[in-house]
Amino acid sequence: MLSGRVSAVTADRRKLGLPALGPHRWARHPLVYLVEAADDICYGLIDLEDGLEMDLLAYAEVERVLLDLVGDDLPETYRQLGPNDSQRRRLAILRGKAIEHLVNAAAQAFIDQQPALLAGELQGDLVEHMPAAARNCVLTAKDMARKRIFQDKRKTLHEIGAYSTLETLLDAFCSAVNELHAGQNLSFKHQRILDLIGHTIPQADWPPYRSYLRVLDFIAGMTDLYAADMAAQIRGINPPESDWSAGLAALQALQQQVDQQQLGADGLGGGLKIVYRVDRCGLLLEQFTDGLQQTVQRLFSGAYRLAQHGPQLRVRD
Repeated sequence: MLSGRVSAVTADRRKLGLPALGPHRWARHPLVYLVEAADDICYGLIDLEDGLEMDLLAYAEVERVLLDLVGDDLPETYRQLGPNDSQRRRLAILRGKAIEHLVNAAAQAFIDQQPALLAGELQGDLVEHMPAAARNCVLTAKDMARKRIFQDKRKTLHEIGAYSTLETLLDAFCSAVNELHAGQNLSFKHQRILDLIGHTIPQADWPPYRSYLRVLDFIAGMTDLYAADMAAQIRGINPPESDWSAGLAALQALQQQVDQQQLGADGLGGGLKIVYRVDRCGLLLEQFTDGLQQTVQRLFSGAYRLAQHGPQLRVRD
């Protein structure tokens, strides 16, 4: 099996034209650096917002990280904000402009480092080669997350839960692939597990390596919520139907108030915070409004559809 894997990797390397760095060692594909930079940019900033939500970071320090990057290039919508506008809205506008700066910086670094990338000689990641302001923003965000967010007990519990989720999924799907290639008929359970993959289900005449890659690709493509929900159901745990009913009933009641104009634009503009939480099944609805009644109406038009596909619904300005 190992020799087949090496042969497959070698064939892929030849197709991609990756420079050889040694026996069975090749340079990373240049596009990997872009994906890596995109991941750092996205999660670096989102982690800061998580820190605010968990009261682990102060708004002022997060705002300073973003303002140091964008400088005077502030959107007009940000300049027009007043004292009654929520911090969430202010941060959302700043985040959008910061991501624009960081994406442009990553693209320019990729162009500037093209010779080293194609030769497989680039040292470090792409973020290290971005202009100082962009580089400092990403590194500061990651440092704040590592020191002040990831060490929090709530984050630790989420991380432990993620290990359990992955263990459940990998054990279920890889066990099914093992049986598929053992030369015996699949058990009903393992057949049903592989059926979850869809029309690209692994076949018995595939090389085992290809089947395992297909399973890993399927799991890696899941969202966090989808993976957690599937792992729970594989373990025989399902969210209580009554909790879903209670949560949706609350949404319906508020929708009726909106339709009957009992919640007018003035009341919403005053910063009304609507929170319905069904802890046992994880349904979370948050709406912080800025006088836009249409926002609330659009929210409920999609609430029932989203509730059918994920255990968590989060709507923000």
